[in-house]
Amino acid sequence: MPLLRKDGAGIFFVHIPKNGGGSVEDAFRSSGWSVGMLDGNMRRGSVNYYRRTTPQHIEAAVIEATFRLDRFDAVFTFVRDPLSRMVSEYIWRNRSADEIDPGAKAFEGWLRSAIEGAHANPYIFDNHMRPQHEFIVRASRVYRLEDGVEAGLADLAGLTGLELPTEIPQAHAGSDVGGVRSSDIEVNDSARKLVADYFAEDYRMFGYERPDAAPGAARSGFFAPRSRAR
Repeated sequence: MPLLRKDGAGIFFVHIPKNGGGSVEDAFRSSGWSVGMLDGNMRRGSVNYYRRTTPQHIEAAVIEATFRLDRFDAVFTFVRDPLSRMVSEYIWRNRSADEIDPGAKAFEGWLRSAIEGAHANPYIFDNHMRPQHEFIVRASRVYRLEDGVEAGLADLAGLTGLELPTEIPQAHAGSDVGGVRSSDIEVNDSARKLVADYFAEDYRMFGYERPDAAPGAARSGFFAPRSRAR
């Protein structure tokens, strides 16, 4: 998990995969913060080749066993509607393909296989399939990506009194890595049910509406998440 340091201050960023973490890290780096515990090299022979996951994607149990979180000025993370997260993951996993199939059956087939793989190995895809609640550590400020990264960091700055980034670049836009956007991916009722069941605790904990909560006949195309008021 990235350790952000500047002028004696230390912030612990819980980087949940596919939740804008790369953009957050780029913004801090551009603002003069050092970013530690971040290594994306997974080639054969690299240190990460021998790990279950890269250091930026370790889950809460490992974080709390390793770090003295009470010594940080702040601990924060961003969560995201699980269905949106899985659509983004589908595009990312297929980024090297000549063409990404945006059809509902293609997405459902990939999703079903990925969830089966995660049941067998929770660290599959460098921990990208792990439910978000398993990353949440004690005393962490939890912000929702749908409310805006800038808004989350502004709140964190107000709480800590630290000068934090105000402009956030987009590190991995879907159209940049796969030639398609999340809104291009079709999602059927079977895929919605798969996501709603596998990530049920995420939906409960973070207040998102389950994508299978309404009749499928009322939905078509990509599921746009709606944040519930807190």
